[in-house]
Amino acid sequence: MSENFDNEAYIPFRRRQLIDLCIKDGKLTPEDQRVFRRFCEILSAYFHYDLQQKLEKAKRAYMPLNPDVEAKPVRSLAFAELSAFRKQLSEVSTDLLEDANFIELPESDLNHALESESLVPLKTYVDFDDYEQVLAYYRGEKPATLTIKRLFRKKQIQIRNLTRVALLLAFKDKEHFESKANLKDIEELGFVPGKTYLYLYKNVPRSDLELLFPNVQVAMSTKDRAIFALPALGAIVPLVMKIIPSLALLAAAILVITIGTEGTQNLGFDVESSNNIYPVLAAALSVGAGLGGFAVKQYLNYKNKRLKFLKKVTDTLFFKCLVTNEGVLHTLTDATEEEVSKEVILIYYHLLTGTGAMTPDQLDEIIETWLESNFSGEVDFDIHKGLDHLRKLSAVINTGDGGAKSTPMLDSDKDGMLNIVGLQDALSIIDTLWDNAFPYSGQSTV
Repeated sequence: MSENFDNEAYIPFRRRQLIDLCIKDGKLTPEDQRVFRRFCEILSAYFHYDLQQKLEKAKRAYMPLNPDVEAKPVRSLAFAELSAFRKQLSEVSTDLLEDANFIELPESDLNHALESESLVPLKTYVDFDDYEQVLAYYRGEKPATLTIKRLFRKKQIQIRNLTRVALLLAFKDKEHFESKANLKDIEELGFVPGKTYLYLYKNVPRSDLELLFPNVQVAMSTKDRAIFALPALGAIVPLVMKIIPSLALLAAAILVITIGTEGTQNLGFDVESSNNIYPVLAAALSVGAGLGGFAVKQYLNYKNKRLKFLKKVTDTLFFKCLVTNEGVLHTLTDATEEEVSKEVILIYYHLLTGTGAMTPDQLDEIIETWLESNFSGEVDFDIHKGLDHLRKLSAVINTGDGGAKSTPMLDSDKDGMLNIVGLQDALSIIDTLWDNAFPYSGQSTV
């Protein structure tokens, strides 16, 4: 398979567009085109129904873990039960993500994002010990040119944008966060301990991955601290010059109390002024007001600077977040339906219109070449996943002589050559599967 860094195995067409492109090839007769469209229509409906069962399974597993759930629990669940639901949710989510052609983000990528300089000028930290489980997947990676402002100049930098990023973040329970020394109030967290959060983002720079985590901690970078400190140092020098006389008077008053009048005079201080309570009080107020006002001003400057940083993070996430929590499951199910249908349609079409039997590798190369000719970029087509889905399509159909037999849509001979049934038989198989998709057994699956 060809190495690709733009779309990986993702097919950059909608299902309807792909069917139209197949018809546009001109390799099917008008009658075959009609049957092919009908086949694709029922095939998509069958996969839709099949994946809805998986979606319902995921929703049932997610309900006790969902921070947004409105339905009240019938009873409290034990730790073992919650762990079982979390495991089931993880398994179904992983299946959906991989069938939708998402790729797991290695832990090294997350660590690199924490260590590298973010596009938002922040120093960030994510405590991964807060999580019971972290699943991070992406689909699609594209280069981009970004203009950023550093100090008083602008410069262009090259970055790598992840087209889609999906996260499953399961937080530890309340006791874990209550035991943390730096946590004053559990309400400060901004998330619910013990719950699982699902996110789907778009166009995320690899260097900013850490900003997607709800427990990210932000602070000014060393450079920003220096920029913040320099004006403060410039402002404190004239302040100190103004309060030096008051500081000298306070020092004299303190020395009179501690070492006596004679010792204070020997050190060169004005003892007469220090014995007068009013100048001393005025000096104390002057020093307190000067230093206190300066401290308050610097603290407010720091808070304003931090709020600007946090606003940058919020703006970044607001415009990149596609959907959260249960909505992610619905979106992933739809994406999986699209990808599985497109892969099966492509495999069946190219085997149907091919000049002879072929191996999976030969078929993979033909499909990738066809996609490249209809699309400006390369696609690393996942032939084996599509073949697995196609092999599962089997039904009992009439043989034409009054009999019937179980017929798979795809099989292989002893040499590994792929063979498929004709259009009419394929339509009969998928039609039979669809007709039997709702068998009444007296039991509900919901």
